[in-house]
Amino acid sequence: MGLSTSRRAAAKLKGYGAICVVAFPSLVASVARAANDTDNYRLVWIRGANAADCPEQSVVEGQVRLRLGRDPFVLDANRVIPVRVSSDGTSWHVHLAVQDNIGTALGQRVLDVNADNCEEVVTAVSLAIALAIDPNVSLEAKPPEASAAAFPAQERQLAGQPRATLRDFTVPYQHPHEVQAPAMIQAGVRRDPYQYELTLRAVGASGLLPRFAGGTTVMGAFGRNGARLMLALTYLPESTRDARFSFGLAAASGGVCGDTMRSRLVATTLCGEFALGAIHSVVHQLEPLHPGDRLTAAIGLGPKIGWHAWAPLFFEVGVSAWLGLVRPKFTLVNADSTSTTVFQSRGLSGIGFVGVGVTAP
Repeated sequence: MGLSTSRRAAAKLKGYGAICVVAFPSLVASVARAANDTDNYRLVWIRGANAADCPEQSVVEGQVRLRLGRDPFVLDANRVIPVRVSSDGTSWHVHLAVQDNIGTALGQRVLDVNADNCEEVVTAVSLAIALAIDPNVSLEAKPPEASAAAFPAQERQLAGQPRATLRDFTVPYQHPHEVQAPAMIQAGVRRDPYQYELTLRAVGASGLLPRFAGGTTVMGAFGRNGARLMLALTYLPESTRDARFSFGLAAASGGVCGDTMRSRLVATTLCGEFALGAIHSVVHQLEPLHPGDRLTAAIGLGPKIGWHAWAPLFFEVGVSAWLGLVRPKFTLVNADSTSTTVFQSRGLSGIGFVGVGVTAP
């Protein structure tokens, strides 16, 4: 009378397989274009509001392995799949994305699922993840058979009871129009979420002080979509070319940096900034008439190249040209009341730097 239990489970699974095909086609297509034979993945399973009772990440990974018939997950993967599940009490909300290991989004989708419990949601999510990894994965209800040597004992137990697992985790069919999905995000178009950077640089400056001077810069930046706001503090210790005087500089600068090219390993960036600071002088042999700091200001523009192979750690090199807006003049007053200019910053000066930094998330 009617379908058998196993046939009903298979029919339900085909229904929910249709949901995943409808809900994730763009995600699968975009990730498939970006993937290659050397890609591997790291799953990040996040249980949000009202989802504390959801299964552990190992359960999700186990179901994905059974569907693929192999293990795609490694800790040092070049692809990351963050999945956040939450509930508002009436339905379950799933946000699934695929990113490279420096945070560049390759695709993402938001799926609303009407289910009685989170275990049913996990089955839908495991199929969606499997499709994102391999668009050719089977949509049949029965997962691939797992050999005793292929998976841990817990997963071998699941593989030995496919029908019970599928019956417990079946998701009812939903009409495609009930799936609310944002526009597809292509690789390199958007970086989500906000990223924060902190960098320590060793700098060398020419034209700001009487002679080539070395110093340090601490820079912080945040932003997304390849654009970041930045704030930096630069210090150049005292430099001299005359035994009677020494000059140093301290300045704060703020501006905007924008990526001109970004890949998984390398990023090229152009930065513009406004710097405001002070040049201080130290008189060693004569009497200073007006001791203290002198205001200086400049605008800067220049490129930098970043190496992100060991994310979140990165290395960078770059240069910046500074156009002086306020250039204090230091003079020596002679006995006959005439004055001689001892030092004034150049109208156009340059700064080169190498740095190491960290980025989050």
